[in-house]
Formats: sequence, structure tokens, C-alpha cells
Amino acid sequence: MGEDDIEIDFGKITKFFKRDKKKAEQKEAADDQVQGSSAEETPKSGSPEIKEGIKEGANKSAKGDHDDGKNEAGSAQQSGEDAQKDKESAVKKKQNGAHETKDDKEEQDGDEKGQSDDEIAIDFSKITGIFRKKEAREKEKSEAQKKQRVSEERKKKPESADLEKKQNEKEQDSEDAEEEISFDFSKVKGLFKAKGRKEDAEEKVDVQPVVHFVKKNSKVLIMLILLLIPLYIGMEVRTYPNHLPIADDMAKEVVQRSIQAQIIDQVNNQYPNLPAAQRQKILEKEYQRVVKENQAGIDQQVQLYGNYIRAQMKVGEEDSQTYLLAIDPYHWARYARNIADHGYPGDDLREGQSYDTLMHAPLGRYVSGDRFHAYFEAYLYKFVRLFDKDADFQGVIFTTPIIIIVLGIIPTFFLARMIAGDIAGFVAALIIAVHPAVMSRTVGGFADTDPYQILFPLLISLLFMWAYELKKVQGKILLVTFAGLLVGLYASAWRGYWHILDFLMVVAITQLSFYLLVHWSEVKKGLFSKEAVTHGAIILITFILASGMFIGVFSEHAPLDIFREATGQPVKFSTAKDVGITSIWPNVLTTVAEQNEASRSEIISTVGFGGKSAGKFLFFLCFFGIAVAVTERSWKRKKDMVFLGASAIYYLVIISMNDRIENTLTLFFLLAVPLIIKAYLAIDEKDEHIRMRYAALIFVWIIATMYASQKGIRFTLMMVPALAIGLGVAVAFLFELIDRYASREMKVEKYLITGFLFLLLFLALYKGPVAAGKEVAKNQIPGMNDAWWSALERIDGAASQDAIITSWWDYGHWFKFVAKRGVTFDGASQNLEPAHWVGLVLLTENETEAKDILRFLTCGNFYTHEFLLRSNWSSDPYDQVMLLKEIIPQSREEARQTLIKKGFPEGSITQLLDYTHCDPPEDYFIASDDMVSKSGVWAHFGIWDFKRAYIYNTLIKQEYASKEKAIAWLGERFDMPPADAEKMYNDVRTLAKADANSWISPWPSYVQGVQQCNQGGDILQCPQGIMFNLTSEEAYIINPDKSVTHPKAVAFAATNDTIVKKYSENIHSPEFGIAIIPADGKYYAVLMDPRLTGSLFTRMFFFQGHGLRYFDAFSVERNQVLGTQVYTYKVDWNGTDPNIAPLFPEDSSIEENSRIDASKASNETAGLGNDTRIIDSDKGNESKGSRNSSARSKNISSK
Repeated sequence: MGEDDIEIDFGKITKFFKRDKKKAEQKEAADDQVQGSSAEETPKSGSPEIKEGIKEGANKSAKGDHDDGKNEAGSAQQSGEDAQKDKESAVKKKQNGAHETKDDKEEQDGDEKGQSDDEIAIDFSKITGIFRKKEAREKEKSEAQKKQRVSEERKKKPESADLEKKQNEKEQDSEDAEEEISFDFSKVKGLFKAKGRKEDAEEKVDVQPVVHFVKKNSKVLIMLILLLIPLYIGMEVRTYPNHLPIADDMAKEVVQRSIQAQIIDQVNNQYPNLPAAQRQKILEKEYQRVVKENQAGIDQQVQLYGNYIRAQMKVGEEDSQTYLLAIDPYHWARYARNIADHGYPGDDLREGQSYDTLMHAPLGRYVSGDRFHAYFEAYLYKFVRLFDKDADFQGVIFTTPIIIIVLGIIPTFFLARMIAGDIAGFVAALIIAVHPAVMSRTVGGFADTDPYQILFPLLISLLFMWAYELKKVQGKILLVTFAGLLVGLYASAWRGYWHILDFLMVVAITQLSFYLLVHWSEVKKGLFSKEAVTHGAIILITFILASGMFIGVFSEHAPLDIFREATGQPVKFSTAKDVGITSIWPNVLTTVAEQNEASRSEIISTVGFGGKSAGKFLFFLCFFGIAVAVTERSWKRKKDMVFLGASAIYYLVIISMNDRIENTLTLFFLLAVPLIIKAYLAIDEKDEHIRMRYAALIFVWIIATMYASQKGIRFTLMMVPALAIGLGVAVAFLFELIDRYASREMKVEKYLITGFLFLLLFLALYKGPVAAGKEVAKNQIPGMNDAWWSALERIDGAASQDAIITSWWDYGHWFKFVAKRGVTFDGASQNLEPAHWVGLVLLTENETEAKDILRFLTCGNFYTHEFLLRSNWSSDPYDQVMLLKEIIPQSREEARQTLIKKGFPEGSITQLLDYTHCDPPEDYFIASDDMVSKSGVWAHFGIWDFKRAYIYNTLIKQEYASKEKAIAWLGERFDMPPADAEKMYNDVRTLAKADANSWISPWPSYVQGVQQCNQGGDILQCPQGIMFNLTSEEAYIINPDKSVTHPKAVAFAATNDTIVKKYSENIHSPEFGIAIIPADGKYYAVLMDPRLTGSLFTRMFFFQGHGLRYFDAFSVERNQVLGTQVYTYKVDWNGTDPNIAPLFPEDSSIEENSRIDASKASNETAGLGNDTRIIDSDKGNESKGSRNSSARSKNISSK
């Protein structure tokens, strides 16, 4: 044994227990004698320490038990029986004590023979004896209590007494038959009796009231349990983003890649000539060995790195709160912050109205009427602050989607339950709680208005449908009026509120029409002779009037707008993504990801938890549920069962043929056939028991949202409530059918069959929908991170109050919330004119043109276009655009002369020039990594061909259907030759509407990400066989036939500038451009559309602003873990000196500060960091040379 080993002497421990055991036996014998003559019954303890604790507890509880003692000693008869019991107990205790002493001695002798002195011997026999003696006393006492209670109850209820007697005898026999140790916990209370007091009979807890309550309210309790399950699951799963479990997965992947990379290097060095397949086997084998031998260290690295990644996505003290997910939540959070600060959502009040000074900068705009969400967040924050003064604002905002969607689960449950019972409610509520389409937009942190699209429609529908169930007219009117109130609130929460208004009006009209047809013979005598018809009309009229009134109260719409909204919005929605129809300006909605069009198959797969087959099956169940919903609730009528069987077969066939049915309207009609047949038969039989309103609600909801989803995939969210209810109804029907059959055929108690079926159902739902929802919640990460937050905080700390931030629209809401400065455009104003102008800034190779456009945007922005429309100069939109493109590059005086020459109204010239040629405020321009993948979008809008858009917009009109008239117009308007005009006419008239966008403007984009080039002397070998000579600055490709071709354009960095070289001969096909980028002593290449090669974005992002004169580098924020790169530039309106970016090793004009807070071990393992370059403008200017800032553009013919 070494010196450092711990030595334990077990012999001493054994002696200690033996001494303690002997003392305990002596003490117990003495206690038995004392207890035999005492009225106080105290359980024995095997050690002095335990007895002391019992005494202390008894002393502490003496006062508290005083009242109990009074109650227990309530009768003299009981006291006498106790005294008698005490005597009998004392005799039994002495007998038991003697018996136990003998047993103990025998057991001890056996132990001494079988064990050595050095072993620890623990004698449990004394503990057994304690409980046996206690059991005897408890039995005696319990018997006395029961006899006394039976005696008293017999006087009042003889029959009940006889029954109780039999039950007592049965229990006594059972207790006598027991041979094992039993514990009567009702006597635990005796431990705390005051010492020296006489103990009376213990009052037994009567559980009968509880049992009676449960039996009486079993249906309500079951309903509550079935409701609470989806509520809990939906709430718990949505908290995942705050814990960011995905960070651990990301860390594990990074660490694994790092290990594999090291092993690959070693294997390649040791076995350079091995075939790839053998090297792969060695790699896998070595990887498994390394992991097995270093698992603890690897796990530690994963944990450290996971915490580091997690910290990059959290804000607050000690990185305690995950950033809000997505972008739009920051729009509402800023308004909520304003409300909490000064009582209204805007930054200012103008003419008594809330005004947003940061949108549409520099002039701002009035806050729109859909403010409900901002007020909800603000007052929730104020409410939480009542209990927690230090509550984190973003933390409260983070929880709002969870609260709203949990509230939305409740009406889902009750609406489905109204149709088909508790099981239907449970299934529907659980589907809403976990469906991926809902989960992805309602998890914690996704604090947008999406949860209201679940809550309000379902709550409104519940009240509306409930009104039909009531008998009294007053109740119907009250419920429908409240539903109208909720429509008004919904209108103030989301502009698309009108969909539920339309759905329910269709339902009411369908139900009313059905009543009219069923009771037509009575109705002919008097329109409202039947109560059902009268009530149906009252519900419809009240709902329309109440909705109109409350829409006027809560939103920016007038009460009569309800009719315009209900009828006009569906038409407007169907054309929302049309291009060139109503305007010659580009339509940004065509490029918004959530507005992407989807096929029916894609929609079915999306709502089917990601699988096409599963989606079809769920749709089948949903439409079968619609058929179930239309039948009578009992599901016992034979004709209903025949109808349901036929409907199941029919829907199975139709939905399986979905891909073969091209026309969506045809599919909708085919899906409606069973309902039409059922309604016809019911009308013919005058059967008013069918529930047409429920079937109509689910059916209309499903087909309308399916059509909407084809226009924008995000609207699948709105389909889920109807899908969930349909599924719930179908499953409830099947559940009850199986339950009835199994109970009858298997001769088993019904509650056992029901419980077993529910268990199977829950497991199926948990393994399917719940697991899918968890996976979605687990993989959520915020778009915002430390790099972005730091970049915007730097602007907030340095910029003037009237400064403006310009970038692509996506992150505008972030800019306003964090940097607190105005933006050129954002996610609430993206579909306006700045989309073209900012796209042109990013695309142009002319830096001066970019500066002039930014001056125009920071002076007038949106209002310049509105002013031109009001000026009465020209109503032709093409003329207006061409005028702006002509005067923007000019000086103010040159622009004035141009306006005079074109006949612009003299009184309006100064105002227009103030919008285009003002003394501009500070402007910060941001180029970020996400804009690389979005290049096809902003370049598409930047290169937008207004001439083609104008021609398309004109020639698709019916008045230009005549070829002669169209050709004449083209010749007159654009001086186009007849042959060209005829070709243009034919192109436009044969062009599909979906292809108009691409016909007007192409989609230039970056082909691939940055890839390293191999260097051999002055020659770089880059991806796709592209060669670049560093000396001659030539880019070329040597083709298989030995011919040499060139890219259309190549950009590369010189010492003080970025050079763009263009080729006009021997161009490689297909055409492409390439940028050669030096970094860290190596060279990298990026392939792209030739039009992007010399673009301002390429120079800002890939060349870090190298050589730019009007854009001074302000800061660089990088987070390589998350792939974030944010380059911020401050516009230099005078264009002094060019930037010198740190592209070459000798350059040291930029300071670099590390922001990594995680452990060095974690960072070194992954080889990743988060760098921030802070650029001092004055210091940077000192190192800049004075030269032309524009990229040198060379048109070179290949030799």
C-alpha cells in the first residue's frame, strides 16, 4: 500500500455498532416496562439519537395537538375502552418482548459463529420487533375505533351499519391473515403527541368524499386531463430555443470534423499511395480508436464548445436569454418598448397620431393600425414587472408566442369536442400543439403575429358554432356579438383577418340554405315560420353587424369596410404576386421565401409531417372526418354508417389520385361530392339532424387555405386548425367504433378497453406528431447573434441621431431595434421603389453612381415618387422613372435646368430637388454574408428593365389585343421598327404570367462560395480549371482540346485598388466571372455571373472595400462558428481617400481585437474564432493614397 492510500480499520467500526446495539437492547427492555404502565403510546426507536429526535418532535407539537386531544377524548365510554386496551397491551408487550429477546439471542449466536470479529454486523431483528409491537397496538386501537364508529352510525343508519360491520369483519380477517411486516402510516401522527398527555383514538381519514367527488365529476376530470396533456406538451416543447440544444449538436459535429481532419492528414502522409477506398477504411478504423480512447476528453470539448456556440446566440447578463428568433419579432418588440416607455408605439406624436420616424427614413410614416401585438407585449412586460422589477424585456417578449399558442390550443379542444367528443378534442389540440408548420412559427422567441392566426380564428369559430347549440335567442346573439368583437381584435392584430370572416359567413349561409330547403313547404307559407330558419338568419346578420362595428372600433378600417374587405381581399390576394400587371415596378413579394408558391403535393407533404404518403393519409382522415362531422353525433343510424363507409372508400380513391388531377378547382369539387349527396338526401327526407355547419366549416377552411398555400407556402400554418379538427373527428369516430365492438365481443369491462385504446393512441401520437414537433423546436436558432448585435451597437454609439442605415431590406427591423436609427426600407416596406434603387447600388460598378443614388434615398426616399405622381407633370410611370434616372447623377443646378427643359412645373422644382439633392445626413451601408445567397434577388431588382416592364404592362391589356394597334403603339412610343415591334408583341402575348418576371429582368448571382486556389510560383490553379497569372494578371482556362478561353470578367486586388478586367474575345461558354481574393498569405476564388464581378457588393464584401473612396470602412464583425460576416461602411459624401483593406500581410492599417470569451481549449480544438476589426477613420485616412476610387475597368482583346 502506498503512502497516499487511505486505510480504513473496519474492526473499530464493527465494535462501535456492537456497543451501540447492546445499549439499544438494554434501553428497549427498559422502555417496554415503562410503556406497559403508561397511557402514552410512543413507537420505540433502536438508538438514543432517534429517541431524542422523537422527544424533541413531541415537545414541539404539544401545543399544536392540544385541540386534537380534545376532539379525540370526546366521550367517557371511549376513555374506558382505552384504559382496558392499555392493560391488555401491556401484557402483550411483555410477552412479545420476551419472545423477541430469545429470538435476538439465537440470531446473535448464529452471527458470531458465522462471522469474524472484523466484519460489520447489523441486526435488523430489533427493527422488526419494533414494528411488530407497534402493529399489535395499532390493530387493537383500530378495532376500538371501528367499533365505536359502527355503534354511532347504527343509531342513525341501521342498514349502513350492517354493511359496515361486514366490511370491518372482512378487513379484520385480512389483517389477521397477514404474516409479513405491515406499516400503518396513520400512526405517524402519534410521534408528535405531547409527552405525558393521554392519547385518544386516532381519527381515521375518510376518503369517501374524495372518491364520491371523483365519481360524480369523472367526465369533467377526464376532459381536463385530456386538455392539460396537449397544453403541457405544447408549452414545454416551445421552450427548447431558450436552451438551444442544437448548440451541442453543432459542437459535436465541429469537434468530430476536427478529429477526422487530423486523422486524414496523418493517413495521407503515412499512406500517400493507397487507393482512396483503403484510406477510407483506415480513416474509419482510426477514428473509432481515437474516439474510444479519448471519449472523456472529447465529451469535455463538445461541452465547452457547445457552451461557446450557445453564448454567441444569447443576450443579457451572463448570456442568459436567447436572442429573438427571425426578423419581424424585432419590429413588434421596438413598438412594445416604445409603449412601455412613453405609452404609444411610434417614436413621436403628430396631429395626435403615433408616428414612426425610423421607417421610410428620413421622413417616416404613421404607425399602421395593426398594433394589437405590440400592446400585448408591452402590457405583458408591465404585468411581469409588478412581480419582478428586474425582468428582462427580451425575456418577456420571448415567451409571448408560447402564451398565445397555448391559449389557442384551448378553443381547438372545445371546438373538436363539440363535434365528436373528448377524444376528438384531445387529438385536435395535440396536433395544433406540435404540428411542425405551427411549431416553426410559434416557438419561444418567434414573437410575431403568427400565433394569432391560430388563436383568433379558432376562438371566433368556437363562439360562432356554439351559438347554434343554444336554445335561447338572447344567448345566440350574445355569443355571436362576442365573436364579432374578436373579429375586430383580430383585425387589429393581423391584416389578413378577413379569411375567418369569409369562412363563417359561408358556413352561416350554407346552414341557412339547408334549413330553408329542408323546411321549404313551411317556409313557403312564411319565410320565418320555422324557428331554425329564423335563428340562422339572426346569427348571420348579428355576426356581420357586430364584426363591422368592432372592426371600425379596433382597427384603421371603417365599419362599412367589412363588405369591401370580405369580397375584395380574396381577389387581391390571388393577384398579390403578379408582375407587371398593375405596376411597372418590380414585385418583391415574388422573392420572399415564405411567399414561395407550392404545389398541392408539396402542401400535402408539409402538413403531413414531411412525408408525402403520411400527408395523403392524414388528408384522407381529415376528409373522412368531415363526412363524420355531417352525420348525427350518435353514429348509430344505419344509413349514416353506410354513408360513412362509402365516403371512406371514395375519399381514399380521390386523394390517392391527387397528382393526376391537374385543376385544383376540379379536385375541390370532387372532394365536395359526398357532402352534396348527403345534403340532397337529407333535404329529400326532410332530415334536419345532419350537422351541415360543422362539415361546411372544416371543408371551406381546408380548401381555402390549400388554395392560399399554393400562392404562399407560409399559409399552410392556417390550414392546420381545420386539418387538426378533421383528424380529431375521424379518430374519435374510429376510437368509439373499436371501443364499442371490443367491449361487446371481448366481454371485458369497457373502461379497461377504453384505457388500453387511449394508451395506444397516445403512444402513436407521441411517436409521430409529437416527435416531429420536438425536432422542429430543437433545431431553431436565432438569426441575430453577437456579431450582428455588436455591429449595430457600434453604429448606435457613433452615429448622429438623424443617421440612416441602408442595406437589403431583410434586417431593417434589427437595425431599428438595436442601432435605433432610421432605415431606407425594411420588412414592412420592402415591396416599394427602394428595392430597385438599393439593388442598383449593390450591382453597379460605378461607385459615384452608387453614392448619388444613396443621396437621393436619404433625402426623399418613397416620397419622391409620391411627389412626382401629385405633380401633374406626367401620369406615365415610365416617364417618371426615366426622369429620376436622368437627374439623380446630376448636380442640383444641372438637375434644375433639366426639369425646366422638360416642362416640370416651376413651383414644384425646388420641392423635388429637396427630395433628390439635399444636404444628406449620415448614412451607414451594411454588406453581410446572407446577401451572397440573396444576390440573385437584389441583382434582379437592380437590373430591372423598366422599358420591358412598361411594354408588358401595356400589351397584356385587352385594348392592345389587336396586333396592329400594339405594333403602332410600340413604334410611336419607342420608335421601334415594325419587325421588332411584331416580334415584341408575339413574345408578350405568348408569355405565361409566371415567366414575366424573368422576361423583364435576369437573376445574376454568385455561383459558389469561396474556394482556395493552389499556388505554384506566379500561377494560381483555381476551381473549375481556372488559371490566374499573378504577374500578367491574366485569367484563362486550358480546355481539353488545348484551346484557351477566358472568363467574361475577372476582379483581383492590387496594392491600393481593386481591378476589374473584362474580355471580349475567346469567352468561355457558359459565361462567368471570377474574383481572385488574397487573404492570410493565400488566394481564394469566387465564381459568379459576369455582371457581379465588379459590383459594389463584390468589392465591399469579398474585397473588404479595398480601393473604395465614397465608402469608409467602419467596422467588421465576424463569427465563423455561425458563418456571420458583417461589413459596415460609413458613406463619405465628398469621396476623399480610398480604403486600404488588410488583404496583404504587410498591411497593418486596421486594428483587430479578439472577442472570444470561451475557453482557449475549446477554440483551439475547433480552430474557429469571432474577430472584430475596428477601423479608425482618421488613422485609416493617413495611410491611404490619393487616387481614383473607381475600379480600373479594362476591355482587353485576347492576343
